[in-house]
Order: sequence, then C-alpha cells, then structure tokens
Amino acid sequence: MSARMDKIASGFQGEVCMRILIDRQEQQCALVMRTDQTNKKLAVFVHGFGGTHLTTWGDLASCLEQIADDEAPFGDWDYLFFGYDTPSAPSLMSITRRLETWIQDAAEGDGIFPHAYERFALFGHSLGTLAIRQLLCSTIGHPIRFNESLQAVVLFASPVDGSWLAKWASWSGFLDMISKPHLLLSGANKVAAALEPGGPLIDMLRTWYATIRSYVNYPQVLIVQGSDDAVLGYGTGEKWEDDRRKEVSGGHIAMTKVKTTDWHQSVMRDRIKAALL
Repeated sequence: MSARMDKIASGFQGEVCMRILIDRQEQQCALVMRTDQTNKKLAVFVHGFGGTHLTTWGDLASCLEQIADDEAPFGDWDYLFFGYDTPSAPSLMSITRRLETWIQDAAEGDGIFPHAYERFALFGHSLGTLAIRQLLCSTIGHPIRFNESLQAVVLFASPVDGSWLAKWASWSGFLDMISKPHLLLSGANKVAAALEPGGPLIDMLRTWYATIRSYVNYPQVLIVQGSDDAVLGYGTGEKWEDDRRKEVSGGHIAMTKVKTTDWHQSVMRDRIKAALL
C-alpha cells in the first residue's frame, strides 16, 4: 500500500491530491503531474555522469507522486526527471540542446506535456549542473521570457573546478565501448572532457556564465556541496559568479538519494522546498 493510501486508510482528513508518474523509458524522461488540477509550474531534475533520470534521485519521484503534496509548496508544481545516455553523448552541449528541447516543449504544452508551463525551477547533480549552466548561457534556445519565468536554480555536487575522476571516466567509457562497438562511431564519452580540472571547457563555461550574468537577470544559483565528496575533492573549489554555497553532510552520490522513509528529514526535501516556495 502506498504512503498516500496509508494516510487515507488511517483517516487522514486533508485534501487528497491525485498524481500520475509518466515514465518514458525510451526517451529517458519521466513526468510527475497532477491530474486533479492544472499546475503551471514545473521543476526539472538533471542527473550526472553515468546516472539515470530516476535512479540518481533515489525515491524522489515516488515521494513527489505520493507524499510531498501534503505540504506546501509541492502540490503547486509538477516534476520532470530529464535523462540522457552518458556513453552516447558526444558533448556537453548535446545534453544541453536536448534539455532545451524538453523545456521548450513544456513552455508550449507539446510532447509529453498536456498543457503549457509558465514557471520553472532547475535542479542538477554533478555533470548535470554543467548542462544547466550551459543552458543558462545559451539564451538562443530559451522559451520567450525564460529568465523571467525561472524561479530557482539548485546545483548538487557541482564540479565547479572539475573532478580528478574525469580521466577515469574516459577509461570507463572506453571499456564500455568495447562491449558496445556502435558507440565508437558516435564519439562516445567525449563528455568526460567537460569534467577535467582546469580544462578549457570548464574555463570557457565559467567565463561565459559570468558574461551572461552581467545582462540577464537570473535567480542566484545555490550550490549544495557534500562535506564528504571525494569525487570533487574535499573543500571543492571557488564559487562561480554570484553563486551561493551551502555545505551539507554526505558524499557525491549519497546526497541525492532520497528515501521514502526519510522524506521529512531529507536534505533534498529541504532544499527543493525552499527553492519552490
């Protein structure tokens, strides 16, 4: 029995919200949406290197479908879990372009979306945070007045200075391609270059972002870093232009793994709630 049905069976007296989870495995995306009202706000989650659209976030999709609506502001938002296949991605920009397409569809009520959304919040993890940064810079692909409709940007375990594991990621991708030879033809795992510490892609993106911030009024980015993040290195790097930073306990992967049983004590819940208010 789901957590929501447990509440109903035990005599829960609040309004029961109705949601469905539409999981498009072939498109590597899932939408958690209200069916009893038309929400105009959409929160978008972008996973990191080697993750998937749902598993990166643990039980988050289930919590948002079954539990979270019992408190504000969760009931006023729908949720998109955006995914991509890391070994097949030829570049970071290819991930960003795909993300742009889904956000454009959401703003127009096209594709998987039954209606148009007017307000957005972006949440990313690891490599996904760089795709979001690039999305903010690449204004040519934005819906009309996207900067005005963007409420929050929260980036978990963001490799602001890259990661020492980038070279290992490239070797991992090479080994993966041995078992999947067709990936050799797509320039697979070049995306790992975006994570090289001090590399040209990180430097370019940081400069590009600082430039765009000078004339586009985006909400201040919140960086949530784990105190035990061995992937990025303890202490991590300097803040980017106008970022805020909050340190929480946890490692690179564990910090985003929400558990249904711990939802109300979850760091992820707290950060999502604060961003959506």
